[in-house]
Amino acid sequence: MLRELMEQSQGVTHAFFAPVNRAAETATLFDPSGGFDVENPPTGWLRLGRVRNFTRTAKLTMGTLRAGVTGTAQTQYRKQVDARVSLDFCEWGKLQMALSAGSQHMNVLESAGTAARASGGVAKTAVPLATGSTATLLVVSPTVVSNYQVGELVVVDVDYASGMTELGTGITGGVPLSGASLDVDAVRRVSFNVGVVSSVSAAGLQLDAALAGGAPASTAKVQKVVGYVDREGASFLQEWSAVFAAEAVGGGQILYYYPRLQAGGAAAETETKLAEGLNTTTVHAEFAALSVADANDGEMVVCYRTYVPASGAPAY
Repeated sequence: MLRELMEQSQGVTHAFFAPVNRAAETATLFDPSGGFDVENPPTGWLRLGRVRNFTRTAKLTMGTLRAGVTGTAQTQYRKQVDARVSLDFCEWGKLQMALSAGSQHMNVLESAGTAARASGGVAKTAVPLATGSTATLLVVSPTVVSNYQVGELVVVDVDYASGMTELGTGITGGVPLSGASLDVDAVRRVSFNVGVVSSVSAAGLQLDAALAGGAPASTAKVQKVVGYVDREGASFLQEWSAVFAAEAVGGGQILYYYPRLQAGGAAAETETKLAEGLNTTTVHAEFAALSVADANDGEMVVCYRTYVPASGAPAY
């Protein structure tokens, strides 16, 4: 056994996120007994790339029970658990921006050129899906296939209908405000079912990866996306499950699993100087950890820390 294998020299930290069922407050489960391959993460976990400045802060408040005339401490107990996470995403993307924004994140739909709005104007009419569409293949009418090009972004989701309480198929992207007047594209504006067209053929639009929310509904429609926008100060709070995998230089793996992370700060960026006249801008995000009940014993917890030793490392 080699004791030096027990020393953890920090390498790259990778971030993976998965949706929370907000209605049931149910997190995406990560079971450490199955391991976590950062190159092929378990089903349902979305890879968000490397992160920098990963910091965990546990604001734990303890109480003490005292007895006797001198008030001697007899036992301690936890009065309050407040766990926080902060980090910088090295890559810019839809989910990185949404998690950083803290609030509702929106797709900028291809505009029809009328009624300009700061979060994207009135969009061009959405195209219905045809039978046979999947999470990776969007079957559309042959008459419109030629309107799409490889590399374009598209969003796939249903029309907004009055009475909807959550917006987005598979993943909640927003909640309509009471009394708000929303147009037919309101769901697609906030949907996480966004993909990049990797090929165009008579069969339809092939995407580079499966839609995050899964296979689209039969009533879903397609619209082009030209970018993403978030709005500081809006009411919706992002909530996701997260796994942070820290790779040790000498082998082994440290995993931090947060079942429920909710937005804990406003949109921010971190700028780092690479060379004179050249800076890199990362996406800064802060989160508050919410609790879940552990299935083994019912204890309420906010985070799981797992250490997978390198082969040949002593137990202690």
